Amino acid sequence: MLFCGKRWHGILLFLMLILLGSVGQAVYGHDLNPSPRPLLPACYEADLRCSLPVTSEGTAGLLPAPVSTPTASTPTTNKIHDGKWLQLMPDLLPPAQARAMRAEPRYNIPCVDGFADIYPCNQVDLLAHLPYEMIGGKANNDSWGWRDPLDGREYALIGARDGVIILDITTPDAPFYLGKLPTHSTSSSWRDLKVYQDHLFVVADYNPAHGMQIFDLRTLRGLQRASAPLVLHESAHYAGFEDAHNLAINEESGFAYIVGSNTCDGGLHMVDIRTPMAPVAVGCYAGDGYIHDTTCVNYVGPDARYQGRELCFNASVTEFTIVDVTDKAKPTRIATYSGPGNAYIHQGWLTADQRY
Repeated sequence: MLFCGKRWHGILLFLMLILLGSVGQAVYGHDLNPSPRPLLPACYEADLRCSLPVTSEGTAGLLPAPVSTPTASTPTTNKIHDGKWLQLMPDLLPPAQARAMRAEPRYNIPCVDGFADIYPCNQVDLLAHLPYEMIGGKANNDSWGWRDPLDGREYALIGARDGVIILDITTPDAPFYLGKLPTHSTSSSWRDLKVYQDHLFVVADYNPAHGMQIFDLRTLRGLQRASAPLVLHESAHYAGFEDAHNLAINEESGFAYIVGSNTCDGGLHMVDIRTPMAPVAVGCYAGDGYIHDTTCVNYVGPDARYQGRELCFNASVTEFTIVDVTDKAKPTRIATYSGPGNAYIHQGWLTADQRY
């Protein structure tokens, strides 16, 4: 869905709501029997058995012990995931509403009396909604965006179960499905993506042999709606790991940080992507065990001791940690926090001034 307002705010809403509005799936687990929405976003196999669509991974521990000499090729023995046991099933919405949400696209619908068509609203008009049947997906996981610096066209990049959906959203009230970059291996509910130097980088969790796909977004130039949807092809591939839960890219330094992979005990798998088509593994940090999400920056915050250093702020399940990765061969943990009652430290972000 795309709503009007400030231009980028609208595009962000589009990217967020295309996930919410087009997925429309309920979650089930445990031999496909209905279960209540979990309080914890993780399944600890020590406590319960779960029915998985494919072979279950090993018993999860809260903080796997780091290997003694981790490298980028060191396999991960234990991984903690935020819901790998969940399986997507039909909607819990009333059938009529579920059909209405999926049946046809919607464009330019004003917010009247608190609703834009069937969607609740408050002073926000619905510019566009594309049901997932129209965009080649069944359940979508993540989104990112790219604006072509040459011609100004704008694209939404949507992580789907079987690849990356690419939508042309240059005209916000007339977006269209341009094509799909198919998965490198098999389907998965977890597909995360980032953009650096006009290249798309894609990882997928619970997806053996996927590695990291690289797609030169400049190849989208000149593609027309009349020829859509197109099957696109990856431009390069990095096979330094198999599956991974997420990746972060420090655009200032040109390094990618893959987390939750089958290497580095699920910690930071560091890759030099300054030449996007030729990524190179440069380091590994396994001191925190499994890392679910991270933000890595060239630090310019108020702490003078670390100004100019490259730091990663890690959501490490039961701990929040800060790691100095300036020297990729010798990453060093400089701070950690774990409060009472932590269930699953999932993700975090920095303020613009990096004070908080």
